[in-house]
Amino acid sequence: MVATVAVPATARRDRTRRIDRLIHPAGSVIPVGEGTGLASAVPRWRERCRHGFMSDVSTLRDIRPIHKGPRPLIWRRVGAAALALFVLAGLFGFLGDRVGVVEDSVAEGHHLRLEYAETSRPGLDVPFEIRLTRAEGLDPEVTLALTGDYLDMYETQGWYPEPTEQTRDGEWVYLTFATEGQPVMIIDFDAYIQPNAVLPRSGRLALVVDGEPVDPLSFRTVLFP
Repeated sequence: MVATVAVPATARRDRTRRIDRLIHPAGSVIPVGEGTGLASAVPRWRERCRHGFMSDVSTLRDIRPIHKGPRPLIWRRVGAAALALFVLAGLFGFLGDRVGVVEDSVAEGHHLRLEYAETSRPGLDVPFEIRLTRAEGLDPEVTLALTGDYLDMYETQGWYPEPTEQTRDGEWVYLTFATEGQPVMIIDFDAYIQPNAVLPRSGRLALVVDGEPVDPLSFRTVLFP
């Protein structure tokens, strides 16, 4: 047999008020009274949550409308083509170290030849070899002129053989070498490109005749990162 316990009306009203206080936090303007209960408070609380906590910004606003169709693919194709060209240039050595050669016949039967770095990277050793020839033999001393700004790109251990005299003006560096009358003289510049060098440099090399550089050879070194 189940015993039934009667709950006074006053206790029921107090319990309803406690539930209303839980549903309506402090500061709520919704009145709690005799006719207010759980059934009437829940819909108002849902309405309050819907307007108070949901964002007005749609997550779909950045999506391209269907009527505009797909985005153009031209820039993707341009980027893919540029990347492919870059990779191919690296595979075939266009972005690596390349040795260039310039040569020509110059004054008084001399032939001047320069082997240099056409492309390179900062911090690397590079070739720089000058070859001067004349069939009947060179003068006991010859003077060469090099563009001074071009040489500023290098860190160097020196010239081999060493010049007997070296001077510089606003444009040229003048190097005088003893030849002993040999028909061929090879001059090597032991150098590497400075680590902070980033810009390409152009230079000129010439034989000095009567104090003036004549028939200069032009060359250029391009640097890659």
